[in-house]
Amino acid sequence: MSTSAGWRTALVRDRLLRDMRDRLLRDKGWCETRGGADVTARGRQPDATEGHDRLRAMADPVSYRLRPALGARMIGMACVWLGLAVVLEVVRRAVPVLDVLAVQFLEWFLVAIFAVLAGWGAWIVFGRRPRLVLDDEGFLNHTNRLRDSVRAAAWRDVSDVRRRDTLTGTVLVLELADGRQSVITSRLLDVAVPELEEQIRERLNAAHGYRPL
Repeated sequence: MSTSAGWRTALVRDRLLRDMRDRLLRDKGWCETRGGADVTARGRQPDATEGHDRLRAMADPVSYRLRPALGARMIGMACVWLGLAVVLEVVRRAVPVLDVLAVQFLEWFLVAIFAVLAGWGAWIVFGRRPRLVLDDEGFLNHTNRLRDSVRAAAWRDVSDVRRRDTLTGTVLVLELADGRQSVITSRLLDVAVPELEEQIRERLNAAHGYRPL
Protein backbone atom coordinates (compact mmCIF):
# COMPACT_ATOMS: atom_id res chain seq x y z
CA MET A 1 0.00 0.00 0.00
CA SER A 2 2.80 2.39 0.84
CA THR A 3 4.43 1.68 -2.53
CA SER A 4 1.16 2.35 -4.41
CA ALA A 5 0.62 5.57 -2.48
CA GLY A 6 4.17 6.67 -3.30
CA TRP A 7 3.60 6.10 -7.02
CA ARG A 8 0.36 8.09 -6.92
CA THR A 9 2.14 10.93 -5.11
CA ALA A 10 4.91 10.95 -7.73
CA LEU A 11 2.37 11.01 -10.58
CA VAL A 12 0.48 13.90 -9.00
CA ARG A 13 3.74 15.80 -8.51
CA ASP A 14 4.80 15.23 -12.13
CA ARG A 15 1.38 16.35 -13.38
CA LEU A 16 1.58 19.53 -11.30
CA LEU A 17 5.06 20.25 -12.64
CA ARG A 18 3.86 19.79 -16.25
CA ASP A 19 0.89 22.08 -15.61
CA MET A 20 3.19 24.75 -14.19
CA ARG A 21 5.54 24.43 -17.17
CA ASP A 22 2.65 24.71 -19.66
CA ARG A 23 1.32 27.76 -17.84
CA LEU A 24 4.73 29.44 -18.05
CA LEU A 25 4.96 28.64 -21.75
CA ARG A 26 1.54 30.18 -22.37
CA ASP A 27 2.45 33.30 -20.40
CA LYS A 28 5.69 33.83 -22.34
CA GLY A 29 4.16 32.98 -25.73
CA TRP A 30 6.75 30.31 -26.49
CA CYS A 31 6.19 27.70 -29.17
CA GLU A 32 5.90 23.96 -28.81
CA THR A 33 6.04 21.19 -31.38
CA ARG A 34 2.99 18.98 -31.55
CA GLY A 35 2.53 16.34 -34.20
CA GLY A 36 5.40 17.70 -36.31
CA ALA A 37 3.86 21.20 -36.65
CA ASP A 38 5.02 24.31 -34.80
CA VAL A 39 2.20 25.88 -32.81
CA THR A 40 2.19 28.68 -30.29
CA ALA A 41 0.92 28.38 -26.77
CA ARG A 42 -2.51 29.40 -28.07
CA GLY A 43 -2.46 26.62 -30.66
CA ARG A 44 -2.14 28.90 -33.74
CA GLN A 45 -0.16 27.51 -36.65
CA PRO A 46 2.24 29.89 -38.41
CA ASP A 47 0.82 31.66 -41.43
CA ALA A 48 2.25 30.29 -44.66
CA THR A 49 2.63 33.81 -46.04
CA GLU A 50 4.71 35.16 -43.15
CA GLY A 51 7.93 34.40 -45.03
CA HIS A 52 6.89 36.84 -47.77
CA ASP A 53 6.07 39.80 -45.51
CA ARG A 54 9.34 41.52 -46.34
CA LEU A 55 8.73 41.04 -50.05
CA ARG A 56 5.31 42.68 -49.79
CA ALA A 57 6.79 45.49 -47.68
CA MET A 58 9.19 46.35 -50.50
CA ALA A 59 6.24 47.44 -52.61
CA ASP A 60 5.71 50.33 -50.20
CA PRO A 61 7.98 53.32 -50.87
CA VAL A 62 10.32 54.40 -48.11
CA SER A 63 11.81 57.86 -47.74
CA TYR A 64 14.64 59.21 -45.63
CA ARG A 65 15.18 62.74 -44.39
CA LEU A 66 18.35 64.43 -43.25
CA ARG A 67 19.41 63.58 -39.73
CA PRO A 68 17.91 66.04 -37.20
CA ALA A 69 21.23 65.93 -35.34
CA LEU A 70 22.81 67.76 -38.27
CA GLY A 71 20.33 70.59 -37.88
CA ALA A 72 20.91 70.75 -34.14
CA ARG A 73 24.65 70.94 -34.78
CA MET A 74 24.16 73.78 -37.24
CA ILE A 75 22.04 75.70 -34.72
CA GLY A 76 24.75 75.18 -32.10
CA MET A 77 27.37 76.59 -34.45
CA ALA A 78 25.08 79.54 -35.16
CA CYS A 79 24.86 80.30 -31.45
CA VAL A 80 28.66 80.40 -31.28
CA TRP A 81 28.78 83.09 -33.98
CA LEU A 82 26.04 85.02 -32.20
CA GLY A 83 28.02 84.83 -28.98
CA LEU A 84 31.06 86.27 -30.74
CA ALA A 85 28.94 89.15 -32.02
CA VAL A 86 27.63 89.85 -28.51
CA VAL A 87 31.14 89.78 -27.02
CA LEU A 88 32.42 92.11 -29.73
CA GLU A 89 29.55 94.52 -29.06
CA VAL A 90 30.32 94.57 -25.33
CA VAL A 91 34.02 95.20 -25.99
CA ARG A 92 33.22 97.94 -28.50
CA ARG A 93 31.07 99.76 -25.97
CA ALA A 94 33.70 99.36 -23.24
CA VAL A 95 36.66 100.49 -25.36
CA PRO A 96 35.95 103.80 -27.13
CA VAL A 97 38.80 103.33 -29.60
CA LEU A 98 36.99 100.29 -31.04
CA ASP A 99 33.80 102.22 -31.66
CA VAL A 100 34.45 102.50 -35.38
CA LEU A 101 32.54 101.56 -38.51
CA ALA A 102 34.78 98.57 -39.28
CA VAL A 103 33.98 96.91 -35.94
CA GLN A 104 30.27 97.53 -36.42
CA PHE A 105 30.47 95.98 -39.87
CA LEU A 106 32.19 92.93 -38.37
CA GLU A 107 29.38 92.61 -35.83
CA TRP A 108 26.74 92.65 -38.57
CA PHE A 109 28.78 90.08 -40.49
CA LEU A 110 28.78 87.75 -37.47
CA VAL A 111 25.04 88.24 -37.03
CA ALA A 112 24.49 87.42 -40.71
CA ILE A 113 26.44 84.17 -40.31
CA PHE A 114 24.30 83.35 -37.28
CA ALA A 115 21.10 83.94 -39.26
CA VAL A 116 22.23 81.74 -42.16
CA LEU A 117 23.36 78.85 -39.97
CA ALA A 118 20.32 79.03 -37.69
CA GLY A 119 17.94 79.10 -40.66
CA TRP A 120 19.73 76.20 -42.31
CA GLY A 121 19.68 74.17 -39.11
CA ALA A 122 15.99 74.84 -38.54
CA TRP A 123 15.24 73.79 -42.13
CA ILE A 124 17.06 70.48 -41.54
CA VAL A 125 15.29 69.82 -38.23
CA PHE A 126 11.77 70.78 -39.28
CA GLY A 127 11.95 70.19 -43.03
CA ARG A 128 9.62 67.51 -44.40
CA ARG A 129 11.20 67.01 -47.80
CA PRO A 130 12.80 63.56 -48.14
CA ARG A 131 16.31 63.43 -49.55
CA LEU A 132 16.16 59.78 -50.61
CA VAL A 133 13.11 57.83 -51.82
CA LEU A 134 13.08 54.09 -52.59
CA ASP A 135 10.14 52.24 -54.12
CA ASP A 136 9.62 49.07 -56.15
CA GLU A 137 10.33 50.88 -59.43
CA GLY A 138 13.47 52.88 -58.67
CA PHE A 139 15.08 55.54 -56.51
CA LEU A 140 15.23 59.32 -56.16
CA ASN A 141 18.48 60.64 -54.70
CA HIS A 142 18.97 64.23 -53.50
CA THR A 143 21.62 63.62 -50.85
CA ASN A 144 24.45 65.47 -52.62
CA ARG A 145 25.17 68.15 -55.21
CA LEU A 146 27.63 66.22 -57.36
CA ARG A 147 27.07 66.94 -61.04
CA ASP A 148 27.91 63.43 -62.21
CA SER A 149 25.68 61.74 -59.62
CA VAL A 150 22.45 60.37 -61.12
CA ARG A 151 19.39 61.78 -59.37
CA ALA A 152 16.86 59.10 -60.35
CA ALA A 153 16.84 55.75 -62.13
CA ALA A 154 14.93 52.47 -62.31
CA TRP A 155 16.19 49.42 -60.45
CA ARG A 156 16.42 47.47 -63.70
CA ASP A 157 19.10 49.96 -64.81
CA VAL A 158 21.18 49.46 -61.64
CA SER A 159 23.78 46.70 -61.78
CA ASP A 160 25.27 46.82 -58.28
CA VAL A 161 25.50 48.71 -55.00
CA ARG A 162 28.66 49.02 -52.95
CA ARG A 163 30.13 50.99 -50.09
CA ARG A 164 32.88 53.55 -50.49
CA ASP A 165 34.88 55.08 -47.66
CA THR A 166 35.66 58.77 -48.11
CA LEU A 167 37.33 61.42 -45.97
CA THR A 168 33.90 62.60 -44.78
CA GLY A 169 32.42 59.16 -44.14
CA THR A 170 30.89 56.14 -45.84
CA VAL A 171 28.76 56.57 -48.96
CA LEU A 172 26.73 54.07 -50.97
CA VAL A 173 27.39 53.99 -54.71
CA LEU A 174 24.76 52.66 -57.10
CA GLU A 175 26.43 51.41 -60.27
CA LEU A 176 24.28 51.81 -63.38
CA ALA A 177 24.56 49.50 -66.37
CA ASP A 178 25.63 52.37 -68.66
CA GLY A 179 28.63 53.24 -66.46
CA ARG A 180 27.08 56.14 -64.56
CA GLN A 181 26.86 56.30 -60.78
CA SER A 182 24.54 57.62 -58.12
CA VAL A 183 26.27 58.54 -54.86
CA ILE A 184 24.14 58.36 -51.71
CA THR A 185 25.66 60.37 -48.87
CA SER A 186 24.38 57.98 -46.23
CA ARG A 187 26.02 59.78 -43.28
CA LEU A 188 23.56 62.65 -43.75
CA LEU A 189 20.45 60.46 -43.60
CA ASP A 190 18.46 59.43 -40.55
CA VAL A 191 19.12 55.71 -41.10
CA ALA A 192 21.96 53.30 -40.38
CA VAL A 193 24.17 52.39 -43.34
CA PRO A 194 23.61 48.58 -43.07
CA GLU A 195 19.83 49.03 -42.95
CA LEU A 196 19.86 51.35 -45.96
CA GLU A 197 22.12 49.00 -47.92
CA GLU A 198 19.79 46.09 -47.14
CA GLN A 199 16.77 48.07 -48.34
CA ILE A 200 18.52 48.85 -51.62
CA ARG A 201 19.75 45.31 -52.20
CA GLU A 202 16.32 43.80 -51.58
CA ARG A 203 14.71 46.07 -54.16
CA LEU A 204 17.57 45.55 -56.58
CA ASN A 205 17.32 41.76 -56.30
CA ALA A 206 13.55 41.87 -56.74
CA ALA A 207 13.88 44.02 -59.87
CA HIS A 208 16.35 41.54 -61.39
CA GLY A 209 14.19 38.54 -60.57
CA TYR A 210 15.96 37.22 -57.49
CA ARG A 211 13.28 36.15 -55.02
CA PRO A 212 13.72 35.04 -51.39
CA LEU A 213 13.08 31.37 -50.72
